[in-house]
Amino acid sequence: MITQSEIETEKIHDEIVRGIVPPGTHLQETPLSNRLAMSRTPIRTALNSLAQEGRLEYIAKRGYWVNKLTLGEIVDAYNVRATLEGMAWRFAAEKGLDLGTQKKLARCIDEGAAITKKIGYKDFDQPAWRRKNNRFYLAIVATRW
Repeated sequence: MITQSEIETEKIHDEIVRGIVPPGTHLQETPLSNRLAMSRTPIRTALNSLAQEGRLEYIAKRGYWVNKLTLGEIVDAYNVRATLEGMAWRFAAEKGLDLGTQKKLARCIDEGAAITKKIGYKDFDQPAWRRKNNRFYLAIVATRW
């Protein structure tokens, strides 16, 4: 079950990734709450979550700011993720997956196929794709070898 905070986290994350909320923007609870028609509690939780992910910077008594990432920082983050994912997949290939993990991965693949059937970028459900990706990779990483 997806919580309201997770939904708001996805919305704000999507706006950051798509450039709707550009780097350097000061994000405040009350304006976000009004714009997204949501109470401040899930907004506060979402902002904190995005700060923990490194998408936002928290400055005490000043609030949250959208991080300005250099191209080098973005490339470094992708390289680290690719290395870790590659290791996880290698372990999975060497040791095999239990039936539960196989079923989780199959559901993720089916869900991905359904999402990509939509035609056109405007119809693409980025938050659903991100949630599916997170479940997919967490299933692999959570496997005990």
